[in-house]
Amino acid sequence: MRKNIERNDNGLARLNAIVRIGGGLGLYLLVSGDAFDISSYCIKGEMLLLSMSRAKQAVALGGCLNDHSAIRSNATYQMKSINVNEDEGWFIRNSEPTRFKSMSFSEE
Repeated sequence: MRKNIERNDNGLARLNAIVRIGGGLGLYLLVSGDAFDISSYCIKGEMLLLSMSRAKQAVALGGCLNDHSAIRSNATYQMKSINVNEDEGWFIRNSEPTRFKSMSFSEE
């Protein structure tokens, strides 16, 4: 992920602006990666991920909210420790978490 960030700072600046401006519009930018790596980049001050963290809205799949420490929420300590399957997750809006199960499709 870091190599892509360094190669295209102009694109990242634009995405960062979209995240900041679109915060109240229900806009979600999807980022895929290991929860620990994403949290690590956020802790190190990567601007796009910091902006996404401050937006108070996110979707996190699998694991527990403690794993997704880049995502700020008002979850209780007990709720942050609940481990969910990879097809389940947390929808966070205005820092309030809601647990959900994702849809899955199969070819028959």
